[in-house]
Amino acid sequence: MSLLHRLSLAQKFLIQGFVAFVMVAIPTGLYMRLALEDVAQAKRQVQGGKVVSEINRVVQYSQTHRGLSASALSGNEKLAQRRPAMAQSLAQAIDKVDQELKAAKAPQQIAALWTERRQEWVALEQGVASKQIPAAESTRRHTDMIARQFLVSEAVMDGFGLSLDARLDTHMLTQAVLVKAMILTEYMGQMRARGAAFITVGSLPPEGRAAMQGLHRQALQAASQKQREQIDRTLKMAEDGLINAQEITIAAEAYFDEFTRTIDGIYEFNSQATQVLAGALQDRVVQAQWLAFGTLGLLALFVAGASAMVFVFVRSITVPMREAVTLAHAVAAGDLTTEMHVYGTNETGQLIKSLIEMQQKLGGVVNHVRQGSQAVATASIQIAQGNHDLA
Repeated sequence: MSLLHRLSLAQKFLIQGFVAFVMVAIPTGLYMRLALEDVAQAKRQVQGGKVVSEINRVVQYSQTHRGLSASALSGNEKLAQRRPAMAQSLAQAIDKVDQELKAAKAPQQIAALWTERRQEWVALEQGVASKQIPAAESTRRHTDMIARQFLVSEAVMDGFGLSLDARLDTHMLTQAVLVKAMILTEYMGQMRARGAAFITVGSLPPEGRAAMQGLHRQALQAASQKQREQIDRTLKMAEDGLINAQEITIAAEAYFDEFTRTIDGIYEFNSQATQVLAGALQDRVVQAQWLAFGTLGLLALFVAGASAMVFVFVRSITVPMREAVTLAHAVAAGDLTTEMHVYGTNETGQLIKSLIEMQQKLGGVVNHVRQGSQAVATASIQIAQGNHDLA
């Protein structure tokens, strides 16, 4: 006897249900894995966006500190008085990045790069505070430090999935907010630092004029339409008051403040755009979670409904079959009085109907045999009585 012949109907249906569940569970599990990965990636992007925003704040303060340092080392005492407060703000912003990196559990490589930037800032601040480096050297070192801060920002964007975002809307917004806008601020920041230093010393050498003209062109190319009017006004002041001026008459403080207002305006607009980006990324997290857990919930409802249907179907087969077996055993034992009713018109119902008909016909045969036996017994008695009379 094979194994299949030893299994009950309930067991066979249970095995079939298990096979069907596995067939559904495997692709569903793969889908849920991808969905949960999307949720995790979206959360990582949100965390990465926070880290990049704080790094951009460090870049902003570094750019301002670069301009103040160049002016201070060139002999401008008014701007020199602003430098310590900006240095303190920059140090606090660096600490904030440290906190965000720890909260986001950034890879060790990114944390190591940022540690190097912190050490680089400490050494540069000490040199500027002690006035041990000239203005040009300070500007160069600040610019190199900011460039490496940008590299850390790029590493964070790569590590947290912001650089290669699959969705076009957030990808374009990320590039505009976290890349192109920051490039514009750096061009403007270099013009602010170098121009303030040149104005403070009262001369613009040919190589400085060429550098300022190059930054002027790059800033114009990188400027967006939103801030174009303010940027044009600031760049025109640099062009008329410094680059093309026969004699420098503009005050370094006025030049510095004008560039600062424009750069801060870019950062303010960039901050608003960053909030929009953060909101879009957070919405993606919510949508991904709803999609993942909604699918899981629907699957659970489907499995529950299918299980209930299977239970009803199996019961509709096994209960009549069990009664049919009981009837067959009763007939085999000679009990022809067991009563049962027909379940529908399907195969099981037809089987039970046939068993009932068999029971009824067997009952008829038994009654007929019983009547015949009684007739034979009566005849036997009459024959015996006749024999006795003859004797």
